[in-house]
Amino acid sequence: DSLPTSIFGFGLGVKEDPPSVEVSTNKLYESFIRGEEEYGKVWQKVIAPLNLEDLLRVKGQGVDEVEVPADLWARVLFDYIVAYRDEVVERPLLLNSLIPIYYIRTLSFVNSTKEMEIKEAEEFLEEECRIMEAEKYYLIAKWNQTPRRDGLPSIAQFLAEAC
Repeated sequence: DSLPTSIFGFGLGVKEDPPSVEVSTNKLYESFIRGEEEYGKVWQKVIAPLNLEDLLRVKGQGVDEVEVPADLWARVLFDYIVAYRDEVVERPLLLNSLIPIYYIRTLSFVNSTKEMEIKEAEEFLEEECRIMEAEKYYLIAKWNQTPRRDGLPSIAQFLAEAC
Protein backbone atom coordinates (compact mmCIF):
# COMPACT_ATOMS: atom_id res chain seq x y z
CA ASP A 1 0.00 0.00 0.00
CA SER A 2 1.13 3.50 -0.66
CA LEU A 3 1.03 6.58 1.47
CA PRO A 4 0.51 10.07 0.10
CA THR A 5 3.62 12.14 -0.29
CA SER A 6 4.11 15.08 2.04
CA ILE A 7 2.82 18.34 0.64
CA PHE A 8 4.77 21.47 1.47
CA GLY A 9 4.71 25.07 0.46
CA PHE A 10 1.16 26.27 0.75
CA GLY A 11 -0.87 27.56 3.64
CA LEU A 12 -4.51 27.69 4.55
CA GLY A 13 -6.00 28.95 1.32
CA VAL A 14 -3.16 31.39 0.73
CA LYS A 15 -2.27 31.62 -2.93
CA GLU A 16 1.42 31.02 -3.45
CA ASP A 17 3.34 30.95 -6.65
CA PRO A 18 6.47 28.81 -6.81
CA PRO A 19 9.78 30.61 -7.02
CA SER A 20 10.87 31.35 -10.55
CA VAL A 21 13.30 28.83 -12.00
CA GLU A 22 15.13 29.48 -15.24
CA VAL A 23 15.04 26.45 -17.52
CA SER A 24 16.39 26.31 -21.05
CA THR A 25 13.62 24.33 -22.68
CA ASN A 26 15.37 24.46 -26.04
CA LYS A 27 18.51 22.89 -24.56
CA LEU A 28 16.47 20.12 -22.94
CA TYR A 29 14.77 19.39 -26.27
CA GLU A 30 18.01 19.56 -28.27
CA SER A 31 19.73 17.25 -25.79
CA PHE A 32 17.04 14.65 -26.41
CA ILE A 33 17.39 14.97 -30.19
CA ARG A 34 21.19 14.64 -29.95
CA GLY A 35 20.70 11.80 -27.49
CA GLU A 36 18.76 9.81 -30.03
CA GLU A 37 21.57 10.29 -32.53
CA GLU A 38 24.18 9.19 -30.00
CA TYR A 39 22.26 6.52 -28.08
CA GLY A 40 19.54 5.37 -30.48
CA LYS A 41 21.06 1.90 -30.82
CA VAL A 42 21.28 1.57 -27.04
CA TRP A 43 17.66 2.67 -26.69
CA GLN A 44 16.63 -0.02 -29.19
CA LYS A 45 18.33 -2.67 -27.04
CA VAL A 46 16.97 -1.37 -23.73
CA ILE A 47 13.51 0.13 -24.26
CA ALA A 48 10.58 -2.06 -25.27
CA PRO A 49 9.59 -1.29 -28.90
CA LEU A 50 6.18 0.24 -28.12
CA ASN A 51 7.66 2.37 -25.34
CA LEU A 52 10.42 3.59 -27.63
CA GLU A 53 7.91 4.37 -30.37
CA ASP A 54 5.84 6.42 -27.92
CA LEU A 55 8.93 8.18 -26.57
CA LEU A 56 10.18 9.16 -30.02
CA ARG A 57 6.84 10.78 -30.84
CA VAL A 58 7.99 13.85 -28.93
CA LYS A 59 10.23 14.69 -31.89
CA GLY A 60 7.07 15.72 -33.74
CA GLN A 61 5.99 18.03 -30.94
CA GLY A 62 7.01 21.64 -30.50
CA VAL A 63 9.23 22.45 -27.52
CA ASP A 64 6.29 24.00 -25.65
CA GLU A 65 4.04 21.01 -26.37
CA VAL A 66 6.39 18.18 -25.40
CA GLU A 67 4.62 15.69 -23.19
CA VAL A 68 6.05 12.45 -21.85
CA PRO A 69 3.24 10.90 -19.82
CA ALA A 70 4.06 9.52 -16.38
CA ASP A 71 3.06 5.97 -17.33
CA LEU A 72 5.46 6.00 -20.28
CA TRP A 73 8.22 7.49 -18.11
CA ALA A 74 7.66 4.72 -15.56
CA ARG A 75 7.83 1.96 -18.17
CA VAL A 76 11.00 3.41 -19.70
CA LEU A 77 12.63 3.55 -16.26
CA PHE A 78 11.53 -0.01 -15.59
CA ASP A 79 13.01 -1.09 -18.94
CA TYR A 80 16.26 0.48 -17.77
CA ILE A 81 16.14 -1.28 -14.40
CA VAL A 82 15.90 -4.67 -16.08
CA ALA A 83 18.56 -3.74 -18.65
CA TYR A 84 20.86 -2.72 -15.79
CA ARG A 85 20.28 -6.02 -14.02
CA ASP A 86 20.86 -8.00 -17.20
CA GLU A 87 23.82 -5.86 -18.31
CA VAL A 88 22.30 -5.45 -21.77
CA VAL A 89 25.03 -2.89 -22.49
CA GLU A 90 27.92 -1.65 -20.37
CA ARG A 91 26.43 0.03 -17.33
CA PRO A 92 28.15 3.43 -17.73
CA LEU A 93 26.87 3.59 -21.32
CA LEU A 94 23.42 2.49 -20.16
CA LEU A 95 23.24 5.22 -17.53
CA ASN A 96 24.57 7.90 -19.88
CA SER A 97 21.95 6.93 -22.45
CA LEU A 98 19.22 7.66 -19.91
CA ILE A 99 20.25 11.31 -19.48
CA PRO A 100 18.67 12.65 -22.71
CA ILE A 101 15.45 10.81 -21.83
CA TYR A 102 15.54 12.38 -18.38
CA TYR A 103 15.93 15.79 -20.05
CA ILE A 104 12.88 15.31 -22.25
CA ARG A 105 10.87 14.13 -19.24
CA THR A 106 12.07 17.25 -17.38
CA LEU A 107 10.86 19.37 -20.29
CA SER A 108 7.51 17.61 -20.14
CA PHE A 109 7.28 18.37 -16.41
CA VAL A 110 8.15 22.03 -17.00
CA ASN A 111 5.50 22.29 -19.72
CA SER A 112 2.87 20.65 -17.53
CA THR A 113 3.51 22.74 -14.42
CA LYS A 114 4.71 26.13 -15.64
CA GLU A 115 1.34 27.82 -15.06
CA MET A 116 0.54 26.04 -11.79
CA GLU A 117 0.49 27.42 -8.29
CA ILE A 118 2.39 25.48 -5.62
CA LYS A 119 -0.66 23.53 -4.42
CA GLU A 120 -1.54 22.51 -7.97
CA ALA A 121 2.05 21.39 -8.64
CA GLU A 122 2.10 19.35 -5.42
CA GLU A 123 -1.18 17.67 -6.42
CA PHE A 124 0.23 17.05 -9.89
CA LEU A 125 3.27 15.33 -8.36
CA GLU A 126 1.03 13.23 -6.13
CA GLU A 127 -0.84 12.01 -9.21
CA GLU A 128 2.48 11.28 -10.93
CA CYS A 129 3.43 9.11 -7.94
CA ARG A 130 0.14 7.21 -8.18
CA ILE A 131 0.70 6.58 -11.87
CA MET A 132 4.27 5.38 -11.24
CA GLU A 133 3.00 3.00 -8.59
CA ALA A 134 0.24 1.74 -10.87
CA GLU A 135 2.87 0.79 -13.46
CA LYS A 136 4.78 -1.50 -11.06
CA TYR A 137 3.02 -4.47 -12.63
CA TYR A 138 5.07 -3.76 -15.78
CA LEU A 139 8.35 -3.95 -13.85
CA ILE A 140 7.34 -7.14 -12.08
CA ALA A 141 6.26 -8.82 -15.32
CA LYS A 142 9.37 -7.72 -17.20
CA TRP A 143 11.67 -8.66 -14.33
CA ASN A 144 10.17 -12.12 -14.06
CA GLN A 145 10.01 -12.83 -17.80
CA THR A 146 13.79 -12.95 -18.22
CA PRO A 147 15.67 -15.76 -16.50
CA ARG A 148 17.80 -14.64 -13.59
CA ARG A 149 21.36 -15.73 -13.18
CA ASP A 150 22.29 -17.25 -9.82
CA GLY A 151 22.62 -14.75 -7.03
CA LEU A 152 20.39 -12.06 -8.47
CA PRO A 153 17.59 -10.87 -6.19
CA SER A 154 13.91 -11.44 -6.74
CA ILE A 155 11.89 -8.37 -7.64
CA ALA A 156 10.67 -8.13 -4.04
CA GLN A 157 14.25 -8.13 -2.75
CA PHE A 158 15.31 -5.62 -5.40
CA LEU A 159 12.50 -3.21 -4.56
CA ALA A 160 13.07 -3.60 -0.83
CA GLU A 161 16.75 -2.72 -1.24
CA ALA A 162 15.98 0.19 -3.57
CA CYS A 163 13.51 1.85 -1.18
